[in-house]
Amino acid sequence: MKTVVITGANHGLGLATARQFLQAGWRVAALARTPPELPASDNLRVELADLTDMAAMVGVVDRLKGVPVDVLINNAGVFDADNTDAPAASKNFDRLTNVFQVNAIIPRILADALLSNLQAGEDKLVVTISSGMGTFKGLNEYNAEHWAYSASKAATNHAMISFAKLHPDIKSTLVHPGWVQTSMGGSGALIPVDEAALYLYKLIVEHARKLPNAKLVDYEGKGMDL
Repeated sequence: MKTVVITGANHGLGLATARQFLQAGWRVAALARTPPELPASDNLRVELADLTDMAAMVGVVDRLKGVPVDVLINNAGVFDADNTDAPAASKNFDRLTNVFQVNAIIPRILADALLSNLQAGEDKLVVTISSGMGTFKGLNEYNAEHWAYSASKAATNHAMISFAKLHPDIKSTLVHPGWVQTSMGGSGALIPVDEAALYLYKLIVEHARKLPNAKLVDYEGKGMDL
């Protein structure tokens, strides 16, 4: 039985993805700040932690010591506003700093910390949720207004491509999940969250060997320019 570690598993895409993997018979380690509403299962392991607290992250990694991890899904993310319909929080220094911590720094640090777990797994795959907003090709007026989120996702891309460069035995793929109907996605989002989770599951399970290393792809696995 394979094991997936999912961050931000208490809501939105992370929660829906955890449900999808549990239903498919995977062992799921759900990392979240608050308890996720997931069905009780012998295959479910919940680790409650605020990963912006380094001591909390170290605790999670210590508790996972010796556990082979086939796939790490760096899903946790925050926007620079209450949702995509709201104005950007362009002058709130603490909030802007948190955007970069959660979106760009934590995924890289966690992947580094779980390196031995990933090396012991079969799939040896890190999937990090990125965004088309983090690409220069996708730069428009809206993305420019929300520069902090966009820049944090560009930093995410660089951080995880750099991870692939340093660890050629681990595949690191960035995924743009589309505009998903979550609290972050806002009222106009196009893709239902369960559908987005299914897309992500299929990318990982059905197309894992075809996923490009150190590249950004959309939810159908098609390459995107950075």
